[in-house]
Amino acid sequence: MGSLTAQDLAEHFDMDMGLRAHITSNHYPPLPVEYVDIARQAINIYNNTADLEYLIELPQDLQPRPIRVQWVDELPHISVGTAIEILHLDPWLLDPDDEASHIWYVDDQPL
Repeated sequence: MGSLTAQDLAEHFDMDMGLRAHITSNHYPPLPVEYVDIARQAINIYNNTADLEYLIELPQDLQPRPIRVQWVDELPHISVGTAIEILHLDPWLLDPDDEASHIWYVDDQPL
């Protein structure tokens, strides 16, 4: 369990399978599978815009863990930066200064 497992999942599995395993098995206590979509959104937004402040709406039936939730129009949201931090998504993020470390996805499949 931990960052080495997350790195292995990011490098050797397609994004959906890797994130599902990471979210539901690589956290203690395990996080609900609903966080997989939130993780995917955070990764895609960061990798395309590097916007850490962008807000992602949380499903209303999801009970947020002790995270920094922001309320917009009475709906719970989480920033991309917070999602990356609490879900430990660094292995899926692109480093704009190091193209050699990029894991490029086409239709969620690693190249």
